[in-house]
Amino acid sequence: MMHIVAKSSNVLISDCGCQMPIDDHCLCGVCPGGCRWIRIPAIIYGSHVATTLIPILFQIMTADFSSDTCHMEPATVAAAAAGPVTLSERLSLAAVYVPYLVVPLLLVLYMLTSEHYLPSKPSQRSLKQQ
Repeated sequence: MMHIVAKSSNVLISDCGCQMPIDDHCLCGVCPGGCRWIRIPAIIYGSHVATTLIPILFQIMTADFSSDTCHMEPATVAAAAAGPVTLSERLSLAAVYVPYLVVPLLLVLYMLTSEHYLPSKPSQRSLKQQ
């Protein structure tokens, strides 16, 4: 169980260091609407969340959760929620996490393709003044 905690601590540290501070900035930029400065922080946020979910989904789909309980006392093994065992349980758990992958990816695509959030092009008048 300790090796899972060690691997998960890297994800937790990156969430606290990168994702949480950007959450506030994205909220301030998206709620009023029309804030062009939100484009880059939203792209950083969306790509970070999406890449954080990849190892989580990989762990859900490939890990052998039954072997994590082998060092526990028999009484605690029965009470411990070891994790998904069958493919149906794994897919159900992955279905809970998939929106956290899809929505940030859609945010990144929207910020990259939306003309509203693209940097404004200099007008012809400002080009003639130079």
